[in-house]
Amino acid sequence: MAKAYLVVEGHGEVEAARNLVTRLWADLGLPHAVWGAPKRGKALNTRAGVLQACELLRSEP
Repeated sequence: MAKAYLVVEGHGEVEAARNLVTRLWADLGLPHAVWGAPKRGKALNTRAGVLQACELLRSEP
């Protein structure tokens, strides 16, 4: 089964984001997903930051 990943900016967001998405996922009744550890990105509010996050996720097996 493939893993799903989150990209977050801050240390405090790592577990909070995974918890939030897992709860929303279950609340929406979506099929089970395997969540990998959240990745830390920078400046996700900019195009360059989003592109960097995409490259980070593409490097995952």
